[in-house]
Amino acid sequence: TDSITLTGNVTASGVVKADAFESVAGGTTITFNDDITIDGNVSSSSTKTGSFGHLITTNNIIMKNEMGAPHNMLEFHDKNVAIQRAQGADRSNTGNSLYIGAFEDIVFTAQGTTVDSQTERMRITDDGDVLIATNDAKIKANSTNTLNIQAHQLKILGSGGEERFQLQSEGNANPGVFMIKQSEETTTVQLNSDGDSYLNG
Repeated sequence: TDSITLTGNVTASGVVKADAFESVAGGTTITFNDDITIDGNVSSSSTKTGSFGHLITTNNIIMKNEMGAPHNMLEFHDKNVAIQRAQGADRSNTGNSLYIGAFEDIVFTAQGTTVDSQTERMRITDDGDVLIATNDAKIKANSTNTLNIQAHQLKILGSGGEERFQLQSEGNANPGVFMIKQSEETTTVQLNSDGDSYLNG
């Protein structure tokens, strides 16, 4: 029940055991200059924040919602860019849908290299356009309910992967072509924008 009050530093070469460490109100923070190994849990008040220069974990990072909806949000610096778990029909309620949000564009990259060197594969712009790019082919769905497809060929396949319909354009100097094919992928109908079309069968 006794206490020890010191005004200077305490130095120990062995193990210091205590049930709790508490910073005196109005005093300086408790600083650890070396690594800290913790076998138990680290907990804090839901109204407090923690700051880390670099966080590495060998297991899961779990965000529990103990403050009520909609606080299941992982923010990157601020709410301009964030990932949130919420209800699909109403993001103000807790649910099992995932929201990915950005103040500007959301860009998807994929390639066998580090993230900062990967090639862009898909982009959702801040004005609602969806762009999918693969080599020279691009698909754009914009806010005017228009789907623009930029490609040399557009094919609609059957359930077995066989070609059924084909739209083809090889550039401004070449005509557009629409083809309908049989099950053997033989063209039976071909409509050419330059006027040379045929119906076979």
